[in-house]
Amino acid sequence: MSVPETSSTESQFAGMRLLSVFQGLHDLRAGRVVGHTASVRPQRDGAEVAVAELFDPARADHDIVRLDRLCRMLHAAAYHGATPRPTRLLVPVHARLLDTVTADHGRAYREALDDAGLGSAPIVICLPDPMHLRIMSLGYLIGSYRLHGFEIAVRLRDARGLEELLARTRPTYVLIDHHHYAGQAARLAGAVKMCEQAGTKPVFIKLESAEQVAQVRAAGATLAQGYYFDRPENQPVQAIQG
Repeated sequence: MSVPETSSTESQFAGMRLLSVFQGLHDLRAGRVVGHTASVRPQRDGAEVAVAELFDPARADHDIVRLDRLCRMLHAAAYHGATPRPTRLLVPVHARLLDTVTADHGRAYREALDDAGLGSAPIVICLPDPMHLRIMSLGYLIGSYRLHGFEIAVRLRDARGLEELLARTRPTYVLIDHHHYAGQAARLAGAVKMCEQAGTKPVFIKLESAEQVAQVRAAGATLAQGYYFDRPENQPVQAIQG
């Protein structure tokens, strides 16, 4: 059973309609989707609104925390409702949430999922690059989520910081924009090897062509994501496996 690109599950915040959107996480060796990444698509009066406007910088931190959790609950509910046996779902955490690490975010999200009957859904917390955080704050944030049963994915902001990011965060997944290594086959293969040695699975994102897919596959990468896979002719026969 396929998860729809845009979910029918929705919510409201500050006069905006919030929809969940899912993009497949592809296993290049098995030729199938093994998960999805969620994102929010806000609308006002039927017109799409920029996500940056939804997470307005002028909003207070407690509003950002509430909105971030609302979006993650919306994603989990939409995904769980779309397939009775869901694969892993990567849900993003807003960057400003990282600066409020005095709260036990892992426990709060776990309790909310349990209360909604979504406790069994395999959720991966996807963090923006958190390297600006102090070591103690970063350890508390990631430790809180891991303690409550969540795997961690991290988006790599700068390819030069990959080794440090792996050492400090020890993520299950690291999301890497393949453009960081465009035309650099040796560096690309080196990044894949570095991730594997750290026990982390690299996910190459924003792939748009068969040539780009071939490049990351040749480097030894297994997981990939991008608009190339979203085209009907490139969809796997069975999008969701139990």
